Amino acid sequence: MELVLIDTVYARVTVNIDQKLGEIEWKGPCSLEQYQECFSVLLDYQSRNTVKYFLSDIRNQGIMNPNNRQWFESVALPQAIRQGLLRSAVVSEDNIFKRYYVNLILHSTNKMGLPLRIFDSREQAIEWLFS
Repeated sequence: MELVLIDTVYARVTVNIDQKLGEIEWKGPCSLEQYQECFSVLLDYQSRNTVKYFLSDIRNQGIMNPNNRQWFESVALPQAIRQGLLRSAVVSEDNIFKRYYVNLILHSTNKMGLPLRIFDSREQAIEWLFS
């Protein structure tokens, strides 16, 4: 069963209750406040329910402000791990800006011991998350 937490012009945040999967599909550029809102709503849900897996589709996200990534690494990621996150996946197209952004996130997740992989499609990411 899918629960929609947010659906805006810049992102759709959902939870698949049966799979314990939180997902953000980015639809376009967003401000730091909008970025934080998406993760905060998901983290709040996770604080009251089990979310073990996370998938972020950043193909339509646009170029990210470094402040967004820094907030993600220092606030959202540690909280998600403390609350039981086991694996995370990113769906991204291959361009230099996205590669740079995702590699920085990958470095942080590695330091924190969270398995994270990058995929070309949502289907590949889902297959890996539940393997």
